[in-house]
Amino acid sequence: MFSDIEIQVDDCGYMILHFHGSIYGEFLVPLDESDVNMLDKTITDFCQLSTLSYEDFCPLVIDIWHQLNTEYNLDKRVPIYRIRRHIGISCRRQQFNDWLLKMHAEGLIQLQGGSLYSGTDAQIEDSIYTESCGLQFYVKLLD
Repeated sequence: MFSDIEIQVDDCGYMILHFHGSIYGEFLVPLDESDVNMLDKTITDFCQLSTLSYEDFCPLVIDIWHQLNTEYNLDKRVPIYRIRRHIGISCRRQQFNDWLLKMHAEGLIQLQGGSLYSGTDAQIEDSIYTESCGLQFYVKLLD
């Protein structure tokens, strides 16, 4: 089916979905809260879940962290929900949580709590909850 998905948001608030593979598709979608909440379902309906290993996951998270931190000037605290959304369907939800916690345990990253300024329910849901520390919103890359 589709091997790659590219998501762009234009200046007018429209989300453009580009699906690449043996065939190419492009959709223009008005971007509002309900569209954001349904994005995972839309992508899942049109694409096959690709398999991502832990060995591929770690450098991918680090690359995405650098990209987001630079593009949005996030002061080295990148929201977990943004990383999750960049990885998309390449990794199942629980697998993402487990592997991010493993990266934390291995000293590659630090998960941080605090508050998510103006966080929506979907953004909070896309963060990670741990028994010992509660809700974790941010990833800080350790040297």
